[in-house]
Amino acid sequence: MTTLPGASKLTIKVNDYDRFGADDLIGKTSIDLENRFYSKQWTNLKYKPIETRKLYHPTSKMAQGTVRLWVDIIPKEKKLPPIWSLAQKPPMEFELRAIVWDAKEVPRVDTFEDAVDIYVTGKLDDGATLKTDTHFRSTNGVGSFNWRLVFPVTFPMKSHRISFQIWDKDIVSGDDYISEVTYDFTNEAKEAF
Repeated sequence: MTTLPGASKLTIKVNDYDRFGADDLIGKTSIDLENRFYSKQWTNLKYKPIETRKLYHPTSKMAQGTVRLWVDIIPKEKKLPPIWSLAQKPPMEFELRAIVWDAKEVPRVDTFEDAVDIYVTGKLDDGATLKTDTHFRSTNGVGSFNWRLVFPVTFPMKSHRISFQIWDKDIVSGDDYISEVTYDFTNEAKEAF
């Protein structure tokens, strides 16, 4: 509790818990409550924004991480709003759908063939892998698929990345890896969960 105007600096410290001995400071951040309380722009917000603030340690000029928070300043004479539950949401089941329409400019990797047999795999960081059908005998480096890769996923997940790999299917020997791209679907996961 504080009185405004007055001592208005709020310092938030994040420590590394030690079972034995003193906890170690990871970093801290400071917020001037007075600047916010007397700002029309900030006080007019119905819901205060969630902020990501950098944590600094006194021995370093580099940020030591971040903390996500929101600040709500409530005058003493006002009734406190209901307390928000900060408990983690229970896990939820979703489907991650990735549609592979086509692949273009795929090089031939087998020098003794004049075509490439293209297929695409999608792989989540947890190891789940799916693949398209194979576009056989592409002589111009184009493969058409219109193939939907459907992954059952449970949020929250540790990682929100999917890697797509292009392969050349070989009947006699092992398939040839051609290229890869990784897509981070963190924004889509936040909207869903």
